[in-house]
Amino acid sequence: MSNKKTVTILSPVYNESEGIENFYKALKQELKKISTLYDFSILFIADKGSDDTFSKLEEIAEEDNSVSLIFLSSRFGHQMSLVAGIDHSYSDAIIMMDCD
Repeated sequence: MSNKKTVTILSPVYNESEGIENFYKALKQELKKISTLYDFSILFIADKGSDDTFSKLEEIAEEDNSVSLIFLSSRFGHQMSLVAGIDHSYSDAIIMMDCD
């Protein structure tokens, strides 16, 4: 068992299909630099949108077990997406980060 503190990156998403993979890759690259200090997880909260953002996130989550997803059944907005993420996080710290 690790003695490192746990950190969850919360990222609300809405119709981010064009840039979500680049955001994920850039975020992972930065987190890797400090991964000896903290155990990271990423939680994407997807408002119901009209593009394929969620399917792209599902592919990412299948490959990376540090990624979790919440898909909201309706369009609740940015702040409510963050609230949903906070409600589902059990880390020592939470970092809220927009992906756009």
